[in-house]
Amino acid sequence: MGVEKKDFIQGAYNTLIEELGPQKWWPADSPWEVIVGAILTQNTNWKNVRKAIENLKGAGLFSIENIVSADIKDISELIKPSGYFNQKAKKLKAIAIHIKRNYGY
Repeated sequence: MGVEKKDFIQGAYNTLIEELGPQKWWPADSPWEVIVGAILTQNTNWKNVRKAIENLKGAGLFSIENIVSADIKDISELIKPSGYFNQKAKKLKAIAIHIKRNYGY
């Protein structure tokens, strides 16, 4: 994404926040949880996503750092309730690696 496009999108977002305020429509405690939820909710319902997130948290694998270092098979098993768990585990790991490399988390 070019800088101009990125600036435009950020400007539009800022305008919406200024005019409408935070919407708080996504049930998450952190930006990372929004990202995880967005990946896991593909082709399933929120009840299944909630269970998968609870599994990750319960296993201590919910942080970016822990997803980066976790085995794909372990992630897959924990997110099984969300369906398409093998593909979603790869996507979660890939986005976690990207965030860690590019943003230092």
